[in-house]
Amino acid sequence: MNVLWLTAIVLCAPPQTNDADLRRTDFRNFAEKDTITGNWWGHGDELADLGITLTLNFWVVWQAVLQGATGKDQGSTGEYRLAGHFDLERLAGIRGGGIFARLDGGWRDAPDPDVGEFAVDSPAILTHLWYQQNFFDARLRLRFGVFEAADGMDFHGQTVAFDGNAYANFGGSQFLNSGLINNAGILFPETGSLGAAILAEPVDRVYVAAAVNNVVDARDFVDALDVSSDWMVLVEAGVVPEFASASGNLPGLYSIGFWHTSLSGSPSAKGVYMSMNQLLFSKGTGDHQGLGMFARYGYTDNSPNGVHNFWSLGGQYRGLFPTRDRDVAALGWAGSFNEGALESYYRVRITPWFFVSPMIQYIANPGSTTAQDAVVFSLRGQFVF
Repeated sequence: MNVLWLTAIVLCAPPQTNDADLRRTDFRNFAEKDTITGNWWGHGDELADLGITLTLNFWVVWQAVLQGATGKDQGSTGEYRLAGHFDLERLAGIRGGGIFARLDGGWRDAPDPDVGEFAVDSPAILTHLWYQQNFFDARLRLRFGVFEAADGMDFHGQTVAFDGNAYANFGGSQFLNSGLINNAGILFPETGSLGAAILAEPVDRVYVAAAVNNVVDARDFVDALDVSSDWMVLVEAGVVPEFASASGNLPGLYSIGFWHTSLSGSPSAKGVYMSMNQLLFSKGTGDHQGLGMFARYGYTDNSPNGVHNFWSLGGQYRGLFPTRDRDVAALGWAGSFNEGALESYYRVRITPWFFVSPMIQYIANPGSTTAQDAVVFSLRGQFVF
């Protein structure tokens, strides 16, 4: 059986700013500074000075299964995203204000979405549009509009609110299995929806956040405005420490949360969850090089997907080999009492703007049935434009 899974990520990303505010929100996954276009042909800094930050991303995925049955042997998936943040303080003098918008488009024909599908199946559609207002140097943040609760906010270099994790949170550059992207015990809406969120920092590096999102089957921004009677509420608190060591600072994140959602035609569901990630050893050369680990746990009551206890854990080493400071090696396990998934990848920097990641997944008891355990090989490429 032919086995090939290639993910190409094409993105236009300006350099990170020093601001720990919403200008970095949703761009945290695309932090590579070296690009094919040379930062929008040299105009990225000019746009940033005006208050406009843009990214353009494109994924293509070919997927096949070495062993086991998921209903389809192989298929292709593709997606592109055009995202922009508009700093209203620079554009219109509104201190602390900003607007974020994102257009998505693509196709999907993957064997199983849980092992790496992350594309929409349509032409370009507006999927995110929200306004955020920061107060007191971003120690208090208010957001409302159409967004995904799992999008998160940047907080002292970590992604928080809700279920954020530095090493297992994005299928474009980290793990592909859905259980290693978010906590499977949390019933996040599958698409962006109308909602509001608040984050407060009462003490340095300590945050409390809450959000409410409508639960609706939204294909795009227009559908998300068709408010349903079902809502999801999340509350999360956490701390972002940075421990000193002889080799360099060791950043981390420790959080705990609660969620509740109403579901049409079934009992309401609720649950608690915990998440952590911590750099354990630093090579002292910047970019958080060294060994880090992560762990998640979630308990769900009345879950319609049958997941009542969920956990995941793993580790990541950035710069494992000499002269390979930007390469990343990772291993993770996600599971419940019914199903488990083991995944490993190695992300290689081929050029300053091109990355390749060979990956392997082993899925035990797929779909919580008696089906044969599955093995999936993957090859992911990332182009930074």
